Amino acid sequence: MKKQSLQILILLLIVVLVIALTLTVLSLLDPILFWVLAGLSAIFAFKVLPKIGQSQ
Repeated sequence: MKKQSLQILILLLIVVLVIALTLTVLSLLDPILFWVLAGLSAIFAFKVLPKIGQSQ
């Protein structure tokens, strides 16, 4: 159950990043906001995901 919720969270994060990138390219979103989202995603990927993998 926990693995499935993590997969849903990751898919949601991917969708949000794709939408943010699209809006940034169309000049509907400030590029700084996109980079903040991308930075938070990178922190999640490098800090949170390995710890989750080790706990299983």
